[in-house]
Amino acid sequence: MASNTEGYQLSRGLIELNIGALTLTNIEVINLNILQQSVIKINNGAGIVNIIGSKFKNIEREGSDGKGGVIEGYIGNNNGKISVSSSSTFENCKVDTNNGLGGGIYLKISNGGELKYDLSGASYSECNAKYGKSLFIDGFDLKLIIPIGSQAKLGTLSDSIELSQVEQMMGYDNDNENLVIPLIYVYSSISNSIYHVSSTNSNPQGNDNKFCGHLQWPCLTINYAIEQSGSASEKKVGIISEYQLNSIVDLNLEGIQIQRQINAVTWASTSDNSIILIKPQGQLSISSGTILFNEITFKVESGINQQLKYAIEGISGASQIELTKCLMIMASNTEGYQLSRGLIELNIGALTLTNIEVINLNILQQSVIKINNGAGIVNIIGSKFKNIEREGSDGKGGVIEGYIGNNNGKISVSSSSTFENCKVDTNNGLGGGIYLKISNGGELKYDLSGASYSECNAKYGKSLFIDGFDLKLIIPIGSQAKLGTLSDSIELSQVEQMMGYDNDNENLVIPLIYVYSSISNSIYHVSSTNSNPQGNDNKFCGHLQWPCLTINYAIEQSGSASEK
Repeated sequence: MASNTEGYQLSRGLIELNIGALTLTNIEVINLNILQQSVIKINNGAGIVNIIGSKFKNIEREGSDGKGGVIEGYIGNNNGKISVSSSSTFENCKVDTNNGLGGGIYLKISNGGELKYDLSGASYSECNAKYGKSLFIDGFDLKLIIPIGSQAKLGTLSDSIELSQVEQMMGYDNDNENLVIPLIYVYSSISNSIYHVSSTNSNPQGNDNKFCGHLQWPCLTINYAIEQSGSASEKKVGIISEYQLNSIVDLNLEGIQIQRQINAVTWASTSDNSIILIKPQGQLSISSGTILFNEITFKVESGINQQLKYAIEGISGASQIELTKCLMIMASNTEGYQLSRGLIELNIGALTLTNIEVINLNILQQSVIKINNGAGIVNIIGSKFKNIEREGSDGKGGVIEGYIGNNNGKISVSSSSTFENCKVDTNNGLGGGIYLKISNGGELKYDLSGASYSECNAKYGKSLFIDGFDLKLIIPIGSQAKLGTLSDSIELSQVEQMMGYDNDNENLVIPLIYVYSSISNSIYHVSSTNSNPQGNDNKFCGHLQWPCLTINYAIEQSGSASEK
């Protein structure tokens, strides 16, 4: 400048190029304050521009709408290439920090200009702007302009601190000035092909755009993150913890994996999970395909949703749902807090739950897991259900409410799955831990041998209740192992722990021990109705503690035995 006195200001820059070529070699531009203009302006239609080994220091462009403290460039199909090479430096170059773009360089790149720039020789330090402290690119398509792995074309940041600042290099994509994109998320591939999601009220905020999915630049919605995976066979979605699910998400593709966010913590327990906060109107609805939830905590919020749907629902199609190392909890542990829905309902398709935990729940009218007629194979492996209370009348199964018929797959509980302090209403509820309604054709389609019950409660079947079309077929003599085990020595002697109905007869509740146990010494006992135990004529009577009422019925129970 002609003067270095304070407040001295230029009204124009050094050079503007409309057409023709420009080469600047070893030039220096220092200590300038310019109103409304950059040092160098390159317009559409200009030819080749080369800036070689040059130095730009202490440049301040003042005024609103400042675009580029040193270079303001417009590149389209009719331009030559703009190149900055040979260690050209941009030091302490600034535009207005309220609305300026590109403290050092601003480029507006239109269709056809995507290959016509190379800033690889530029080095930036201590520059400033509202967006793009060092560099700002306003591009018609940033994916074409800055392909993955092409960061060298943008130049380098010489300060070790600035290297980690995503705001140093930023841009607009496709004239969308509502979203400013750090260029690191344009030229960087998604780590491990896991596309992350986050809520709008989280940090970082989620936003659905073509560059989202990075841990620090996540998408907003699960479906958009899945779309970002493109044709990949595994469509991985990383949940940034406390992600809020506040709408119905329809999932119907193969290979979907929803998992915890990437971080440096090695998973050790469910306390390391990422949390999905399921709002009353939120639901994961799976109609087909395969989906895996891995290391996710489902934190369910109280509130009545219109459909009273479960948090996860397998509704139609050949779906396969798997939960591994997942946890379900309530959003609050305050006294009186209550959920209006359970974790998962399966109408069709297969379900596998491996090493999941469900603890400290109070649910109105629903079980944790509901398996309907027509559902496929269900496997519950090495899982833990503790302190589950299902409230409301007609409660059937605190944890599992299952309906098994000819069209079902098999329900299996294995690998020491525990049901501790699981309850339904003690005035009319059935099956504190598990309730199964088994119809004709379903008699071989259950195996609860890996279940262990303790301290559960219900009106009938404190731990387990089976409502069967024919308990003799469903629980043959000697098949008690299929029902699971009672871990408490006192409960082992309580016949009310495992009970059932036979052939829809709700007037007679039968302890299952008298179904799977043979009559001792083939002696069929009888007792009066006013005695203890009371006699009752039914197909399982004759035990000392479960006697028949009449002698003739007891004789009939002997069947073809020669001694009756």
